[in-house]
Amino acid sequence: MAHSENLGQAIPSVSEDSLRQISAEERKYIDNLISRINSGLGPLFYLFYHYHTKGILHISKQCEEFTGFPSSTWYERGPALFTELLETEAQQEMKRQSNICWQKLENITGENRIRSSVTFIYAVQLKKQFRHFLDQHIVVTAGEEDDINLCLALFTDITHLKEVTDHKHVLSSVSIPRSQKHFVYNTVTEQLIDLNKLTTREKQVLAGYGSGKHTERIADELSISPYTVQTHRSKLLGKTGCNNLAELIHFARMYSILQ
Repeated sequence: MAHSENLGQAIPSVSEDSLRQISAEERKYIDNLISRINSGLGPLFYLFYHYHTKGILHISKQCEEFTGFPSSTWYERGPALFTELLETEAQQEMKRQSNICWQKLENITGENRIRSSVTFIYAVQLKKQFRHFLDQHIVVTAGEEDDINLCLALFTDITHLKEVTDHKHVLSSVSIPRSQKHFVYNTVTEQLIDLNKLTTREKQVLAGYGSGKHTERIADELSISPYTVQTHRSKLLGKTGCNNLAELIHFARMYSILQ
């Protein structure tokens, strides 16, 4: 069922000063994000929180039904509640990726920071079963010194999506819409890859490998020669920092899921 809350209704506890930082355009944008509960991705709930204190301002009504945790638990443990349910190794990976992704976003200045987001995909065990979540953190407001202030977190259950069902690794990316930048974290090289550096054809070839296609089929579908695909593959290796085709395919799969 679609959610009808608008921004004023969604965060009644936030101060008027904070609300004044949000322009009419931004409010419309956030209301649109909230309305995506019927986007087809899967069940979704959301919360607003302060970036530095991690204090939660508001949680949507369906959080307990969606997660199994009452709102009191969320207010006590903060927006990182799901990540606390990850296995130890995955928690460490999440912390590593999170630090790198947020550092990238914190280095962005001015209006470009607003609407920018850090996205994670990971699996947690809830009610004796593993479920996969798309966890998006979107910057809503920034302070006077351009620091991140208020964030909107959207948690979407994507367990039903075939491409992530068997994926146990933490995946992450950083999106900066106003500067049209998109970075995907490469778990092999442990660095963010700037997808802006890839040409349209290189992205097509990369997506092909991410879908499990071999060189000849990619060439056939793109109406280019296998030699040209191999040339693009060589350039992709250099731009992504991958050492071989196996590493590139691993990155390509992440790219396919996070693009």
